[in-house]
This record gives sequence, structure tokens and C-alpha cells, in this order.
Amino acid sequence: MVANSEFTVSNRGEKIPGKYYTFRANPKRLSIYKEMGVDLVTLANNHVYDFGNDAFYDMLDSFNEYGIPYIGAGKNIDEAKKPYYFILNGYKIAFINATRAEKIILTPEATKDEGGVFRCYDPSALVNLIKETKKESDFVITLIHWGKEDSHYLEDVQKETAKLYIDAGTDVIIGTHAHVLQGIEFYNNKPIVYNLGDSIFNN
Repeated sequence: MVANSEFTVSNRGEKIPGKYYTFRANPKRLSIYKEMGVDLVTLANNHVYDFGNDAFYDMLDSFNEYGIPYIGAGKNIDEAKKPYYFILNGYKIAFINATRAEKIILTPEATKDEGGVFRCYDPSALVNLIKETKKESDFVITLIHWGKEDSHYLEDVQKETAKLYIDAGTDVIIGTHAHVLQGIEFYNNKPIVYNLGDSIFNN
């Protein structure tokens, strides 16, 4: 069970100026993820930095404390883009996560020395990660935070880069961010689920 976790987790921090929607959870609430059986969370999205740097690092520490693995964000770029692996029925399945969701970018990108998310506005970094991951995996599942919110229509960049990622070796693409369904396409017999909509959200 993989959850796109669209909030920061902390009792500290102030809302980032310029953000209309901000989400924050008490660290104790991560027990709900444990009760639900969440095996992995994706953090490459536009809400993990809603309350600033201290809250972002608190979030990472809290997930580690509760033993909930995460992908797509980290204390540096190596951690943010690091795949997470499951061995299922003898197959090694890799999960990777990136974001290109913000039109006005307020969430920092992870660097060699600073924390943040793994971005794919320039698709080359994600293409390279998929190629590297595929070498040591039977299947690669790529989860991308992208698209226009509350719209069923795809942006051209979604359709164009999805094919790049399939060509690079990913076996499945699953999109989040739009809050509504955006359809499924098969390219080279590989599914591109452009946006799954919401499972649990505030509205």
C-alpha cells in the first residue's frame, strides 16, 4: 500500500508565504498510517514544505521513528531520489517518486547538501534514475506528482515525458496531484495512469 502523503508532519513551523493551501499533521497521527497498513509514502509533492524547513526535517524524522519508508524527498538529493524496493514472489520491484506539480515553485529541490524534493521539470534526471534503477530491478514503478489540479485534461508535458520514462525502462507510471481522474494510456504495453484522483482528502 503506497500513500501520496500531501502534508508536512510537525508541531513546529510557520506557513510559507504565498501558499493558499497549507497542510500539517501532528506527528502522533502517523500511527493512523500504521493502522491502515501503509507500506510506503511518496513525498515528492507541493505540500511537504508547507511549514518550512524545521517542519520538513521533523517530518522525515517522524517517518523514520514510525518505521514508515518514504521516497521522493530527503535530507539531500541522494536520499530524495533513492528507490525503495519490495521483493514479491521472487521479483524485485522498485518504486521511485518525483514532482513537477508547482506552477510557482515554493518547495525546495534537494541538493547535495540541502533537503528537499526530487524534481522532474527537466526530465533528464528522472530518465537517468529510471535507467539506473532498471538495471537492478525486475519492475520499476514511477510515481509522479504532476498535472493541472481539478482538471481532467492532460498537459502536453505529461504525455510527452511519460513516453520518455517508459522508453527509459519504467514499467508503470502513476500520477498524482490533479485530485481528479485523468485517464490511462498504454504505451509499448506499459500503463500510464495519468492521475488517480483522491482516496482520502479534506473535501
